[in-house]
Amino acid sequence: MKFDQVVASVFDAIPDETARAYRDLFDSENGKLVLAHLAHTCHATRTTMIEEEPLVAEGRRQVFLMIQDCLALDERDLRALQRAVVERFGQYE
Repeated sequence: MKFDQVVASVFDAIPDETARAYRDLFDSENGKLVLAHLAHTCHATRTTMIEEEPLVAEGRRQVFLMIQDCLALDERDLRALQRAVVERFGQYE
């Protein structure tokens, strides 16, 4: 099985109960702050290929993509997170 197929099977296997738990976790103000920080740290809206260790950065991004999938975040949601990071931590690098 190819890597993309393995990743896709993991995403498809997330039960509703787990997705609900993720939504509950990130629904608070602190949860939203943590989600914004994860979006920044995990390269949610930018390439991982400019990092010194692109495979590590890509691994972080894959974790965030799983969280994004559980929370059913769309592009508009990601841009809002990006703005929250800028407001809270400064320029999104």
